[in-house]
Amino acid sequence: MSPTVLADISEVDVAVMNRLSADATLMGIVPGGVFWDVAGAGATKFVIVSQLDHEPAYAMPHQMWDRITYLIKATVQGTSGSEVKSAAKRIHELFEGAVITPTGYYPSMNCQRAQRVRYTEVDEVTDQRWQHRGGHYELMVCPK
Repeated sequence: MSPTVLADISEVDVAVMNRLSADATLMGIVPGGVFWDVAGAGATKFVIVSQLDHEPAYAMPHQMWDRITYLIKATVQGTSGSEVKSAAKRIHELFEGAVITPTGYYPSMNCQRAQRVRYTEVDEVTDQRWQHRGGHYELMVCPK
C-alpha cells in the first residue's frame, strides 16, 4: 500500500490570491495589487487577504474537508467610499458561490460571505483616511 499524499493547504491560499489578481475589473479599481496580510510600500489602492480561521474535518483515518475563512478586503486611501465600494462589490462577485479548484483538491464545495466588513481607518499622525470594505469569505474544499 502506498502512503497517502496530503494536499497542501497553501494551494488554497494560492488559488484565492490568483482569482483576485487575475481579475482585470478588480485590478482596474485597485491597481496596487493583492497582498497577503500587509500591503506593499506606497500602495494606496489594493486588496488584502488574511486567513482568519481553518477547520479540518476528519472521518478517521482520512481528512474529509477543510473549511477556511478568509478576510478579503479592498483598501483605498482617501475620504470617498466610491472606489472601495466598487472593489468590494467585485470581490463579492468573484467569491459568492464561486467554484475554486486549488491544486490537489476537488472543486470547492462551498464559497460564501459569512460577514461583511466596512470601516474607515484614520492615521493619527497624517490625518489620512483609509476606506476598508469586503468580507469574511468561507471556503470549503476537499483534498483529493
